[in-house]
Amino acid sequence: HVWMNMNDYLLQIENVKHALIELDPKHRNLYEKNAREYSRKVKELKKRYEEELTQPLNTDVIIFHDAFAYLADELGLNVVYTINMDSDSALSAGELKEIIKEVNLSKIRVMFTEEQFAKSIASSVQSETDAKVYVIDSLVTGDSTKDAYLTGMEKNLEVLKKALYQ
Repeated sequence: HVWMNMNDYLLQIENVKHALIELDPKHRNLYEKNAREYSRKVKELKKRYEEELTQPLNTDVIIFHDAFAYLADELGLNVVYTINMDSDSALSAGELKEIIKEVNLSKIRVMFTEEQFAKSIASSVQSETDAKVYVIDSLVTGDSTKDAYLTGMEKNLEVLKKALYQ
């Protein structure tokens, strides 16, 4: 999920470009042009994040999967607790009780879950605390068009603004 951090994603773009050039040197100019144009778009999006998330952030958050940790790190959010979810896992009543306790003790107001995971656990925590759940797209499912990353991260920016500036 390293692509969730735009700095790391820009490095991935460069790595892919270099690998393609190594495999297919006759199309070097095309790969360089495409990487340059796409990197420009990602940098513009990164600039929007920097410009639109300038107010003091509600920095303590809980996440429902470690994919969001990459973006949280880039934004300077403090991930107090990570609830590692996947499609095959279920939490016990004791684990759920521990999470609710942590949310209340840390006075967490924001939790981020991901689109592909069930919302029932996040909703249960929300109903027992003052925290609100917001859905972040980790960009692992759904749209596979050429601008899917940019579109997904733009939507995430809107969710982040709503979650952090209430």
